Amino acid sequence: MLKPDAPLIITFSNRCFPSKAIAAWHTLDDRGHLALVQQYLRAAGGWHAIELLDRSPRPRITDPLFAVIGRASGPAKTR
Repeated sequence: MLKPDAPLIITFSNRCFPSKAIAAWHTLDDRGHLALVQQYLRAAGGWHAIELLDRSPRPRITDPLFAVIGRASGPAKTR
């Protein structure tokens, strides 16, 4: 459980094990991967101020680094 406005930070590269990635991941480019993770947070609910970041140190030279940051809206609701 996160306090309100606490960040959830999800980072990833564009490297993957094809047998472990969902089919949608294979069809998307880097921007699509960011948008997919953003959509997961929106669908889950309880997140706001979602940011999509490319923090690749040297694009096209080094491995990329992407981040999706969502802020907790409030205490989690039990079901």
